[in-house]
Amino acid sequence: MRNVRQSVVTIALVVAAALFCSGCPALMIPGLAYSGYKYEHDKNNAALSASNTQSDKSTSATPQKIPDIEIE
Repeated sequence: MRNVRQSVVTIALVVAAALFCSGCPALMIPGLAYSGYKYEHDKNNAALSASNTQSDKSTSATPQKIPDIEIE
């Protein structure tokens, strides 16, 4: 009986280690995966809006016309 219990515990630990090492543990828990996605998404939007604000300021001062021939 003790051998069976020890085998079951060993198998469970091996399976848990394999799952943990197979990829990102946060993706195994949907709440953690979503919060990580939301954090990255919000961070990227903030950086994008900041760069758009700076580029709007620089382009509004000196508008440049690019000929249609030079646009690839």
